[in-house]
Amino acid sequence: MIAKMRPVKMMAVREGRGITRAELSRRVGMQANMIAWIETGRFYPYPSQIEKIAKNLEVGDPQSLLEQIEEVADDELSPA
Repeated sequence: MIAKMRPVKMMAVREGRGITRAELSRRVGMQANMIAWIETGRFYPYPSQIEKIAKNLEVGDPQSLLEQIEEVADDELSPA
């Protein structure tokens, strides 16, 4: 079992704004499963991707979306 890091702030901000993964993906031009992969730690976004996400979530510092993380076991990761 491998431990991975999952950014929790991005999902918390998105949900706090009442935005679904599908809506955010439409706004930033990414597939919804890619948003899920970022939120679950399966994919680390390129700087341009996190900047688009931050802009659409109205977050001034894009990197702050990736700073608050939690460690999870590999088998706990799911893109649900």
